[in-house]
Amino acid sequence: LECMEEGSVTIDGETHHLPKPFMVMATMNPLEFEGTYPLPEAQLDRFLMKLVITHLPPEQEEALLVKVNQNDGALRPEIVS
Repeated sequence: LECMEEGSVTIDGETHHLPKPFMVMATMNPLEFEGTYPLPEAQLDRFLMKLVITHLPPEQEEALLVKVNQNDGALRPEIVS
């Protein structure tokens, strides 16, 4: 959460300033997992949105995998840096 508050991150004691704008993407473990706790409201307020991603139905998942594995050029993964 340091990056959202201070615009920098510290790795091995060295502070790195982040370019502006920057985007934070995070995952959240279910509360049922051992050792997980809900974030305080003050920290939750730092996130613009929460996306809940569920699994596709099996037939749609299979169709997606078939499409991705075709080499027709319809789906081209782009390199993100």
